[in-house]
Amino acid sequence: MDIKESALAADRILSDEVFREAVSELRKGALEALVSVVATDAEAIRDNQALVRALDSLDGKLRGVVTASKLTKRNAAA
Repeated sequence: MDIKESALAADRILSDEVFREAVSELRKGALEALVSVVATDAEAIRDNQALVRALDSLDGKLRGVVTASKLTKRNAAA
């Protein structure tokens, strides 16, 4: 899949309301769990931190693909 196709696919995913809501709810749940977890429960803390990190990384990767495509277009036009 070339950068243009990847960018279109990433943009579709980012624009999908069901996907956005699912990611938002998962992230919200993990953050709420972090607030209420017992401070000595290191495993629960790490698990919830890992989930937030993974969701943020997924979002960042998708946005990065879209941005890279725009930069490629801009550089090609220059």
